[in-house]
Formats: sequence, C-alpha cells, structure tokens
Amino acid sequence: MGRGDRAFARALYGSPRLMLIDLVSQPGPPSGEALALYDMVRREGDVVLAQVYLPGVYGGRGAYVWGKAAPLRDAEGSVFGALEIIRDITEQKEAEKALRLSEARLRSVVSNAPVLIFEIDDTGVFRLTEGRGLESLGLQPGALVTSSAADLFGGEAGVQSCLDRAIANEPVQFTASIGRHVFETFL
Repeated sequence: MGRGDRAFARALYGSPRLMLIDLVSQPGPPSGEALALYDMVRREGDVVLAQVYLPGVYGGRGAYVWGKAAPLRDAEGSVFGALEIIRDITEQKEAEKALRLSEARLRSVVSNAPVLIFEIDDTGVFRLTEGRGLESLGLQPGALVTSSAADLFGGEAGVQSCLDRAIANEPVQFTASIGRHVFETFL
C-alpha cells in the first residue's frame, strides 16, 4: 500500500510492468504493450477486462486469472482512482483444455472409423456426416449435410418408416442399400 513504481505488479509478475488497472485511464481500446502482455484484453465502456497467465503465483505453480478494472468516481462523477478485481480461473481453463483434447480425440475416432456416422434432425435432414464409410460412396465428410436421409437411401422400401420411428426416439435397426453398397444401419 502506498508504494509507487508499479510495485503492485511485482507480487504477481516478479517485475514492475503495466497492469490492468493502468489501462483504465488510457482512452480507447487497449493496444501495444497491453495486447502483448495479456492473453485477452478489451474495453467495455470505461471498464477494462483481461485474462492472463501468472507464472509466479501459488509458490511458482502459476494460475490463469480473469481481471476487471474500473474507475472509482466521487459524488460529482470525477475519477479519483481505479479498482481492479482478479479471479483465479485456472480450473476453468484446465477444463476447457481437457474438453478441447477430448473433442479432438473423439473427432479423430469418428473421422477415422470405417463406418458412416450421421446425425439427422427431426425432419430427417442430415446435420452431421462423418466416418470413412463416406469414402466408399465417393463422398467427403459433411457432404450430405442439409440433404435428406431418405434421399440417400434412394427411396428404398421401409426406410422412411424407420427414419420416422428413429425421429420418435425409437431404436431402429435395418439393412439398406446405397448403390452397390449394403449398410447395416442403427438409428
């Protein structure tokens, strides 16, 4: 308290440097040094928001933090200081990273599976088409999105009723031909 030369930054970064609270008095969007120092920094009105990794906190374990800095105003509305709030978001960042890795693994499995994996909406239109089974039909992943599942099966007898039952949340299994290929289909 009461020390200058950005001493408050030493506790978090190990050296004096620009802090979020310093940006409150700077007009316009954050630029230059601020953009280089923070993972994310932006201004919303007179409030500045940021995210950054602090390697020196928690005895060197480090932490991701979210910060918000706002001007302090007196009764007449004049700025007489600023307030910065910092919240540890390490668990959130780690959960986001784990989710991204999990999604990448799942996408790899789905994309490389020797099957045709699809999702249809409640009207029978494809919303997702993946899997190496598409190659046997000469198609790329996603090529069938926005087309009708019934059209893919070429109006084969009984397919529409199977699709209707699946759309009504009934598990359905059937064999269907697409060109010269036969697919065991589970909906």
